Amino acid sequence: MFEMVQEPGIEQTMSKTIVYVVNTAEPNPEGEALTDRGKEQSHELFRSRLITGPESIYSGISGPVMQTADIVSSDFGIPSIMVECLSNANLGKSDGSLEDKKRKILEMWDDLDRSPENGESMREIQSILSNCVNELAVNHSGQSIVVVCESIPFILFYRLVVGGVPTKDEWLNLGYCSCASYEYSNNGWALLLPPDNTYLSEPSTVSDVFSSE
Repeated sequence: MFEMVQEPGIEQTMSKTIVYVVNTAEPNPEGEALTDRGKEQSHELFRSRLITGPESIYSGISGPVMQTADIVSSDFGIPSIMVECLSNANLGKSDGSLEDKKRKILEMWDDLDRSPENGESMREIQSILSNCVNELAVNHSGQSIVVVCESIPFILFYRLVVGGVPTKDEWLNLGYCSCASYEYSNNGWALLLPPDNTYLSEPSTVSDVFSSE
């Protein structure tokens, strides 16, 4: 039995909404764009038929996430919409190096309440994400939608629904272009299908990119 969560104050009259949450396809180590393998992963998601009949596709605002959403939306023939609240962690002040970014992310996983200077903690990101996806689900009552996000929001939302503490290892082992499906109804959130990217011909994980030089 999966734990349910629901935003307080939402009317209890909505129909069920199916929400497909998709982790970005494989990005380059700098996180600026998809790799060639990532582009193919995005096309394979459509061919996998894990997603059926979406009305809308929403994405965060980073390059790889938008590229993933654009490819999926093109394959489905529906537009993608950027939503800032689906974005990745705000890491605050940075020296701009990839090493600094990696260090901050690892520190945040070690303490979910730790926030970098002028940044957000994992708990804060999870709260923002919850409100964001709840609102999208309510606005699409009785429909199905696709939400494309980066790997950190993906894991934070998954754990928000099923319960338990999100961990660094779970994040590092997450497959790119994984798709999980959820149902939102009067009872809150329920997981329908867990994250899956076994359909990919060339699967890869967060660790493959994060650990690369």
